[in-house]
Amino acid sequence: MTDGVPKEILIINPLELVFDKKNQIVRRSLDKDTKEWSPELDTSLPINSSDIPNFKEWVNWNGFLFDRETKKGHNGFDFAAYVTTDNRVVLGLSEDTKIRAVADGVVKQVLDTPEAVGGGYGIMINIEHGADDSGMFSTYVHVRPTVYFGVTVKKGDVIGELYKDPKGDEGRLVHLHLSLVSGWGTRGTSIMGGGMHIRTDDPGVIDPSIYKLNAIPQGSSNFSLLDLPNAKVEIANFKQIRVNSG
Repeated sequence: MTDGVPKEILIINPLELVFDKKNQIVRRSLDKDTKEWSPELDTSLPINSSDIPNFKEWVNWNGFLFDRETKKGHNGFDFAAYVTTDNRVVLGLSEDTKIRAVADGVVKQVLDTPEAVGGGYGIMINIEHGADDSGMFSTYVHVRPTVYFGVTVKKGDVIGELYKDPKGDEGRLVHLHLSLVSGWGTRGTSIMGGGMHIRTDDPGVIDPSIYKLNAIPQGSSNFSLLDLPNAKVEIANFKQIRVNSG
């Protein structure tokens, strides 16, 4: 690890991967026996690149850096910055960016409490995957939901759009924070309790390419990319942004 940037992604259960004749991973559907996040599951990123004009690739602006023992650090991945087809670097997404379920599941929470999303910074959605009470969730923070509790969703279904502060020269960064948790294969592990049984997983397990380009330093509006050292960062939505690295 260099300057707080992970050089590689932890791949869970790599020996379970199955490849087809074209050396592509064969994805496995989620079912009642699915208990943890792993690379072979039928998943997709929460934002389609085709929904962002001139999108080329994601920047790891604030990635997963979480200590599972102390429960400290950044427990997810912030979809906040990207490179365009003409090699511009943009920090901040459009508020009408569609947020999509990363896998089949059921919406278990739609929370707008201050402690859930940091003082009215959008709304948080929790989707449970696998069997009921599996303890396997995906969490989407800083959104405006278009779904409600109890709705069944399929991978790629739109569940909301991004939250944006009211119009003005200054505002908080428009982005999506995605977290994944696994319940260690135990039934009855609810999203609201049993913290000792829950493992926080790196969203890179869905697609490691989100770590191809790393922002240095992490979580700052003033960052650079080693692969594009001369690129100027363009701030979207506001003249000045406030970032909380979350």
